[in-house]
Order: sequence, then structure tokens, then C-alpha cells
Amino acid sequence: IKGKLYKVKQSYKVVSRVDLSLTDFHINWYPCNDKIIPNNFVISPLSIKYWFYGDGSSSYTDSGVRIGFSTHGFCLKDVEWLKNKLRYYIGLDFNVNLSYGKPIMNASSGETIARFFDYIGPPDLDCFKYKWK
Repeated sequence: IKGKLYKVKQSYKVVSRVDLSLTDFHINWYPCNDKIIPNNFVISPLSIKYWFYGDGSSSYTDSGVRIGFSTHGFCLKDVEWLKNKLRYYIGLDFNVNLSYGKPIMNASSGETIARFFDYIGPPDLDCFKYKWK
């Protein structure tokens, strides 16, 4: 790349620069090119499952399982809003911590982990089964 040699594996990238069907989503999630969680974001088992597919993680810890969302692209106010909505509507108790000044949302309470996976249900796609711990 630009005269430099890199050791890489073969990969593929799909890019759509002109898909006008995505314009409304872009306007909703990136007004003024700032990434936000829109006020009209609907919390449902499917929306949270898909968010977990894309930006979620799970890991085993000494005390059990920990799940998290890579929310560092959002401002703290938006992540706190999401945390409060998840607590109010579903009874999930996530924590918000700052990592390098960016908000990260996670949970490690056994009750919250069980309730989370009960809420979103089993993975619909085999490639994401590894996230269900």
C-alpha cells in the first residue's frame, strides 16, 4: 500500500457510497456528523440483539461473565440515557465507565447477565454463538 509491504490475510470489504435508502438512518444517527443515540431509538429484543451482534462483547471473568457494548463513539449523556432506558424498560443494570475518556457500558451481575440473554433470546446467526456465554 503506497509503496509499503504489509503482511495481511485476504479480506473483503463491501462499501456503498450511494445507497440512498440509508440516508434517513444517517440523518437520524449522525446529525451534523456527530454520532448520537437518537431519541426515537426503539428498545426491543431484536434491536438490542443486533446491537450486541455488532458492538457487544462477552467474556469470562473470575466472578462469572461480563457483557459490554462498545459505546465509546457516543457522548456520555447518550450512554447514560441508554443505560437508564435499559434499567427502566427491562431491569438491566449496566455500568458506565470511562476508558480513555470515552464511555463504555458493561455489566457483570449474574442477574443482569441472565436477564439480558433471556430478553434478547438465542442467537439467530451461528457465527455469533460465541458471544452467548
